[in-house]
Amino acid sequence: MKRLVACALVLGPLLFCAPLRAEPEDAADLAHQLVERSGLAVQLRGIAPQVEAQVLLQRGSIEASVLASVSSAAREAFRPETLQQEIERTLAAGLGAADTRKTLAWLDSAPGKRVTRAEEQSALPDEASMNRFVAAMKAKPPSARRIKLINDTIAASGSYELYAKTMEEMAFGVMVGMDSAQPVEKRRGGKRLRSDLRKAMPPETTKQKLQEALPGLFAYTYRDISDDALQGYVTFLRSPAGRRYSRASYDAYARAMVAASLRMGQLVDTSYSKRPA
Repeated sequence: MKRLVACALVLGPLLFCAPLRAEPEDAADLAHQLVERSGLAVQLRGIAPQVEAQVLLQRGSIEASVLASVSSAAREAFRPETLQQEIERTLAAGLGAADTRKTLAWLDSAPGKRVTRAEEQSALPDEASMNRFVAAMKAKPPSARRIKLINDTIAASGSYELYAKTMEEMAFGVMVGMDSAQPVEKRRGGKRLRSDLRKAMPPETTKQKLQEALPGLFAYTYRDISDDALQGYVTFLRSPAGRRYSRASYDAYARAMVAASLRMGQLVDTSYSKRPA
């Protein structure tokens, strides 16, 4: 599962002259600007199709009516507009205005715009193009500096943690949806499903897979970003404000994904409860 949203990838140093906290109206507006101008709003459009694709893998093993119901619930539960609203609310409450404004300033810089464009374009990539790029990279490895920069970007952005959470919540959403289509007495429930998922996707196994996949994915995503620009990006990511932004972004994204997974089950449950016996 290579196509995931890398939302914790933008930041900037602390803007000391700004107030420590924005007024409620300003906080909401700043969070909205951040999600839009970071490219996350575009990247979120790829989540629902990915979850629905996982649902459709069950074709042939479950009834067509169940598949249709769960598929519909996936599209609705992971709607990009809903995810964006939830992320913005969490960011507005948890991220200081100074950090947000400096991040926006960096996003408006020439390197920031190039990075955002690269991340938006990678949200729904040409898989054949990426596979060709990775094959070419294996045949002719990039420089030691480039490899280090890619690994530093992954680490500084917290992407291992972010991608692992994305994979888990997508899979959990599908499991909850399928479970909710069962008669009440046959349902396993959220706690047991989460335990089943952790056994099926052990954290150490997920981490290993990501360590194998992310370097190639990031090299492809930032293939048109120069070494100097990427080094500047890493420097921003490692700044105090950058670390705060990365953590706030991860928290906001993780909360939205968990909520969407549970919402998916509720939608399936509602669909079946309204059907005549």
